[in-house]
Amino acid sequence: MWRLSLGLIVVGALAGQSMDLRGPWKTVSGDDPRYAQPGFDDSQWPTFELPRQQIVRLGVHWLRRIVTAPGELRDPVLALGSLSHCYDIFVNGTRVGGNGCRPGEDPPFFLPNSFSIPRGLIEAGKPFVVALRTEGRYGRWSQLGQVRDEGPYLLTSAAHAADAVESAHLRISRAGLPWALYAGTQLGIAILLLVLWPSNRERLGLLWFSLFLLFVSANNVSLLGLAHTGGRYPAAFPYLIPIAFVFWNCCAWAVLCSGPLPIRLIGAASALSLGLRAAFDNPRYLLAAVMLPVWWSLKSLRSGRQEQRYFAGAVLLYTAAILNAQVALAVPGWPVHSYVYVGPFLISSAATISTLVSFVIMILLLRVVGADRREKYRLAAEFEAARGVQQLLLQPGTGSREYPVDAVYLPASEVGGDFYQRIEDGDGGFTIAVGDVSGKGLRAAMLVSMIVGVLRKDGRLSPCDILASLNESLVQGGMSGGFVTCLCALRSR
Repeated sequence: MWRLSLGLIVVGALAGQSMDLRGPWKTVSGDDPRYAQPGFDDSQWPTFELPRQQIVRLGVHWLRRIVTAPGELRDPVLALGSLSHCYDIFVNGTRVGGNGCRPGEDPPFFLPNSFSIPRGLIEAGKPFVVALRTEGRYGRWSQLGQVRDEGPYLLTSAAHAADAVESAHLRISRAGLPWALYAGTQLGIAILLLVLWPSNRERLGLLWFSLFLLFVSANNVSLLGLAHTGGRYPAAFPYLIPIAFVFWNCCAWAVLCSGPLPIRLIGAASALSLGLRAAFDNPRYLLAAVMLPVWWSLKSLRSGRQEQRYFAGAVLLYTAAILNAQVALAVPGWPVHSYVYVGPFLISSAATISTLVSFVIMILLLRVVGADRREKYRLAAEFEAARGVQQLLLQPGTGSREYPVDAVYLPASEVGGDFYQRIEDGDGGFTIAVGDVSGKGLRAAMLVSMIVGVLRKDGRLSPCDILASLNESLVQGGMSGGFVTCLCALRSR
């Protein structure tokens, strides 16, 4: 009972030392250093609610509020939530802190933070002005950059500010947990396809799509790290998505088109995308990254096979989702929401659709691999049957004591184009024909069966007549491309 009472007293003391800064603040767009001064007249400014109830406003905005310092609060600390990508804090015209944004660089992830007010800057029981200069930029955080502003907005003691900021950190980390699911799912699909690819090397779509997912999942993991630490993107990380789209282009070609990979075309589109990413702090690079897959998908919807049409539909759905997400960030009031909170979790439409599309494409690729394997098994069975037939056409060991003949037939593949025949003439003599059909496989084996039939039918003729008859049969049989080499010899009694 004593411990409970003591806890209530401590909590009550901390609450008494805090001033809640949530609610309306005066705001204006544009930038003017006079806005930080306590004597500036902001009476005509509209109001803006903190914590922020909307997506981060792009551009520079100022917020001001007049606060009366609590008389019992010593060494006051300002605790601020995720109000904007970049911000600077002024108390009575003096800058007391900010989140470390630098011109021309990506801002750090804007986690809640606390800032000490220097002694002597405010007096207990007297009003003072808090001015916030905010700047919304295009960050590299995708939809995770639209986390809800969890606060806190307090003028309080250092200990209370630290607890409030840590609690807000935990809520933001929890909001980003769906990105762990996105990254884990994409990574799992990528590993599965990479494992399958070595035994299906002709299906390059498996390789390209797995590499695409590896880079996308690496980007999502990096987003989670930023949301947890509040750090900046490492120098190479902004290029993860543009590089991922290089493999996306390769995958779309491998599935939707035929022929050799158009390296120059994809290279030009990828170079344009990477150049736009380096030059501009906005998502223009996505237009260059997706234009080729969109074009190939539209063509496949008209004339492609069923699997290609399904893949094309998935490509177009994914493209629409990511472009909508970027437009929603850039255009205030865009009617199609790109994110939504489900309980404490931030759900991104683009990331969710991307993950679902990854499942769909994985299933389509696995269906293609399954069809390939069934076709391989079917062809293997046909080759085995053809091999058995070809063995029946070969003569067993024949001949007399004087001229014994034996044969061993070892084709390079299941069936081959080599042949031989020994034909007795009935008077003690015999004709031997040995030859080879150009090429291998079933075509060569079928020609061999026809040649053996001709040799058995005309084997009692002279070698010249046998070869002439064989040549005529091949020409009449419509043999086009390739040739047959045959040696025919007669031994008479």
